[in-house]
Amino acid sequence: MPNFLKLCVLLALTCELPALAVMVSPRDICGDIICQARTKCQIVNGEPTCVGVSEASCQVSGNPPHFKTFDGKTFDFQGPGTYTLAKTSGSDINLPGFSIKMNNQNRGNTNTMNPTLEITDPSQNTVIKINDNMLSKVDNQQLKNGVSISSYGGYINITTDFGLFLQWDRKTSLKITLPTIFNQKVRGMCGNCNGNSADDFETPSGTQAAGPAEFGKSWAVDVHP
Repeated sequence: MPNFLKLCVLLALTCELPALAVMVSPRDICGDIICQARTKCQIVNGEPTCVGVSEASCQVSGNPPHFKTFDGKTFDFQGPGTYTLAKTSGSDINLPGFSIKMNNQNRGNTNTMNPTLEITDPSQNTVIKINDNMLSKVDNQQLKNGVSISSYGGYINITTDFGLFLQWDRKTSLKITLPTIFNQKVRGMCGNCNGNSADDFETPSGTQAAGPAEFGKSWAVDVHP
């Protein structure tokens, strides 16, 4: 033991040790912990923990619709019909399930979109259909306490208790924001939210589409003439 430390022990004093003697790298404490995309290892209450570093947002806007996925991939896709923008992949039964669909309509020279948010849980299915100021509920069920809807500044905003946020301007602009718990757990035209934009053209079958047209059509729920 160095003489300096021996002196501290013998005198029962609290000594200020040299910085190099007490410095521990967070990387050393985290060890071999592997965190998901958009998360990092951080010491919380003395324990190594994977914490979120940001939320992920998908945006659809304009005419024709211009898409920006959760991972930042941009493309254009136009086609009247209903398409799946984002839904849980079902790989994690501990996560709340949801599905967001977009009903894309052409009205003359104007393109409009009506998003539909479906939230499911073991005890109840809740479907929120947005059409301007009109909201309809399936089987006359009341909305869960964990879902809030507001209208502000020309936008309709939907927030869930598990952190999903949807904003729509009632016309051609839609934004979906997800917390990091859904990283790599979603699929649809907004991508898989895994931090890699190169694989965002994943179809429902798990293959990669050759381009935006093939990708968009693969997520069609109902195509309008």
